[in-house]
Amino acid sequence: MKSMFAASAVFAALCGTAFAQSDYPNRPITIIVNITPGSGTDLIARTVADGLKTILKQPVVVENRPGAGGSIGANVVANSEPDGYRLLVTSSAIASLPAVQTSLPYDTEKDLTPIAPLADLPAVVWVSPTKGIKTINELVEKARKAPGEVMFGSSGVASASHLEVERMRAATDIKLVHVPYRGAPEAIADTAAGRVDFVIAPLASGRAFMDNKQLIAIASTAKKRSPLIPDVPTITESGLKMRMGAWVGLFGPKGMPADLVQKIHAAAIAAMALPESKDRFAKLGGDVMPLSPAEFKKLVSDEIAENKELLKSLSQEKKH
Repeated sequence: MKSMFAASAVFAALCGTAFAQSDYPNRPITIIVNITPGSGTDLIARTVADGLKTILKQPVVVENRPGAGGSIGANVVANSEPDGYRLLVTSSAIASLPAVQTSLPYDTEKDLTPIAPLADLPAVVWVSPTKGIKTINELVEKARKAPGEVMFGSSGVASASHLEVERMRAATDIKLVHVPYRGAPEAIADTAAGRVDFVIAPLASGRAFMDNKQLIAIASTAKKRSPLIPDVPTITESGLKMRMGAWVGLFGPKGMPADLVQKIHAAAIAAMALPESKDRFAKLGGDVMPLSPAEFKKLVSDEIAENKELLKSLSQEKKH
């Protein structure tokens, strides 16, 4: 008799899940952002959330849960029900945390479901005008002449802004001092104040400081010059050869049914294609990334492996 009741309960739960998927969404959706408000990732999350409200005809609430390099917010989603009502928007730093934090409360590849890349988000190398640095090559030369004295800010250890600099450091063989902050806004503010020498952060995050002449852009990580800052060369144009660039993506918890993942993926793509979303994305300097959920999953896995190798080589260098 007990087994009959148990089987009935399981059957009812499965039927309920199927019904919930068929009429998804029928209640508000929460998007967790594991980075501070005002960051490029946060701005993209809010743009997509507004678009999803239009596409899915349900409220979409954005909730910031920063801390521990982004693992706090990611863990909230990793332990959520796989019903599509709690999602995560995060930067490509999600693919670097496994290389830095060996005791993450979740497994990035097993406990999170990649749904859709939202934007390829090129960043800018920002410096304060008071530093007298006008080009990326001048910055590198300054670091060469004063090993271990040039300081850079970042959104935190293993954040996208941190790893961008580490790739630059590895390619140019310079020694720098890392000053991690709680988020991009804090790192940018201290760069503008001259407390650190430079930061690599999204255009949107530093635009106000640039307009107020508190920061200057000396290079971008984009593949080509941004129409928003046409006079600023790319790092490649400056003669430095390295892979640069970050992305922002949408994830769910593990165990999400494939049809639900596809439905949310399609809704996110449609949300980003809305005229108002396109306009806001253009102002952020972001480019679309037309990848399927499977292709996005492979991108995440590949970057996790690459970042582990990058940080392993950095650790070995420090020991010597």
